[in-house]
Amino acid sequence: MSGVRSLSHELIEEFTDPIDHLFCMAGGGGFLLAVAQGFEQLLSTNRISKRPRLECVQPQGNNTIAGPLRAGSRICQTVESTTRVSGLQVPQIIDGNETIAACLNSGGSGHVVSDEAIFTAQARLAIEEGIFSEPAGATAVAGVLQAAEDGLLDPDANIICIISGSGFKDPASLEAMTRHATCPLIDIAELEHRVVSVG
Repeated sequence: MSGVRSLSHELIEEFTDPIDHLFCMAGGGGFLLAVAQGFEQLLSTNRISKRPRLECVQPQGNNTIAGPLRAGSRICQTVESTTRVSGLQVPQIIDGNETIAACLNSGGSGHVVSDEAIFTAQARLAIEEGIFSEPAGATAVAGVLQAAEDGLLDPDANIICIISGSGFKDPASLEAMTRHATCPLIDIAELEHRVVSVG
């Protein structure tokens, strides 16, 4: 995961205003921890004057880090994972305690969201923004929407959500998202026939 540290460097190159909150999904915590380490590198070299508040988002069915963090605990918990969000089904403590420490050090917190909220965020990203992420990648967005609804965020805050992973990594969520779509579908044989006819 150490390569993920570069993400923080890319973010500060893209955004001229300081980042107030960075929402990131977590399974075992390694991804968020690496991003946190990247911001620490930037802080130690004076490339930024303050670290963003790191906001850890997890599904209810795999709440190893976010719930304890929100409760003020510095210790993760093991769970029996029940989430349907592939990629975040990590019930063991891997980098969780270190991730909690990094989030607390930044002034951030934990956010626990339902699978349904994650799948809704995934669909909204696809429909409203043209971003086709896997459910795990939409988890941070579900977290920021919930935090905003709960009045936990300043409307003027500069907020970044990490959205990672293509939706094609999770065919089941794609099928669920398009189940009620009215667009016509054709099978591969019909497509090949049309290509040959045109060619």
